[in-house]
Amino acid sequence: MKILFIARHYSYLRLFESAIAGLAERGHHIVLAADRDETMGGRKMVERLASRYPQIELCDAPGRHAGAWAELARRIRLGLDYLRFLDPRYADTPHLRRRAEERAPRLVVKLATSSWGALVGGARGVAAVLRFAERGLPVPAAICKPMILHGRDFAP
Repeated sequence: MKILFIARHYSYLRLFESAIAGLAERGHHIVLAADRDETMGGRKMVERLASRYPQIELCDAPGRHAGAWAELARRIRLGLDYLRFLDPRYADTPHLRRRAEERAPRLVVKLATSSWGALVGGARGVAAVLRFAERGLPVPAAICKPMILHGRDFAP
């Protein structure tokens, strides 16, 4: 099986290091991709995994193109992230909720607890509307193209 992990930077993959190694040990072809460089040791970790398991490959994530759709997608996803932290399961993580609220669009924050938002079912209803909107966004062409890794296609 081909498995693709995409992270903001390789350090995020430290949480999945044992799972990635386990998948490689089972013979799966794994591609690890990152959007950005970092200095927290993530690159060294994935390079160590790739040298240990030949079926693990590293690459850059497909580039994102700036534009109206990309900005709208970013705002929708930040809103969804905030709404997730309103769930009672996250009651003991006020710092995460606060950070998500600071990043979320003001309209989403207001709708989540307002009478207008209540018309669609409160935070859950607002999240459903945002997920519906996200599914309607055009997919960037770079995401639809197969990635070429060491002369082999890795089709999405």
